Amino acid sequence: MFCFIDESEEIVPYSDFRISVLQNPEELSAKEFVENRKEIALSLNQPWHSGANMIEQEIQINNYDAYLYDNVFGGDCGTREYYIVYKSKAIAISFTGTTPNYNNMEHNLEIFNQMLSTFKFIEK
Repeated sequence: MFCFIDESEEIVPYSDFRISVLQNPEELSAKEFVENRKEIALSLNQPWHSGANMIEQEIQINNYDAYLYDNVFGGDCGTREYYIVYKSKAIAISFTGTTPNYNNMEHNLEIFNQMLSTFKFIEK
């Protein structure tokens, strides 16, 4: 998703912001959900998050239980990935936070944090 702008007010075609809606039929907590996904990935010999300076922690985002992977190694960048659970759904939200290839990352991070601060599930 190309949703950030640089100093020239032009769209930066490299900024990386993703949202994925995942199923959580067992209504696991955010931490349990992430641990379950990790077990499945590793059992299938698929890669999982890594990085020498990676941080994992349980957090709250607008009163929703969430789990954060911060500074996930991705070549020349570090990514933040949040998992927020609500009933039978889990939302994975990620942002490529540090890379030498993007302009004005501090401003982009402010925009991303503002999006997170207003995140909520809407009941139908």
